[in-house]
Amino acid sequence: MDNVNKDFTNFLSEEELKATCLQLDATVAEVIEIGTEREGYYGDRAALMKRARELQTEIQLAESDAIMQIQGTGKDAFGIVDGRPVYLTNDTARDAYRRNASKAQRIELAEVEGKLAEIESRIMKINDTFNAKIEARRSIQAKANLQAAYLQYLS
Repeated sequence: MDNVNKDFTNFLSEEELKATCLQLDATVAEVIEIGTEREGYYGDRAALMKRARELQTEIQLAESDAIMQIQGTGKDAFGIVDGRPVYLTNDTARDAYRRNASKAQRIELAEVEGKLAEIESRIMKINDTFNAKIEARRSIQAKANLQAAYLQYLS
């Protein structure tokens, strides 16, 4: 071993080998932790997407029910809002009447869509972090492979 370069023997020192093992363990733990967190966000996103679809259906049903509740025809057509008749003489009035019938669902849908946008942003950020941790793990794994190959060469 006299002809072996000192840099390579330092690379194979007990401390370096232990450090490599600890680094591998740490990066694997970090990847698992971030992966678990990412899966949680995907689960939250799926639940919110399901609720958004349900709300869209509820909106359609509420609006169609409101249209069915219109009484009279032509200029005499009206709907009841808060116990008062509201005349629906043009398209704008009919749209307002229809949207008023689904106001609560529309508000909840807007909140759900806001939460979805926030989760999408978090998913993009956590994917970047996850990919960075994977690359770090690959670098450490390459170092471990090099140490193993060098040890095998020396044996």
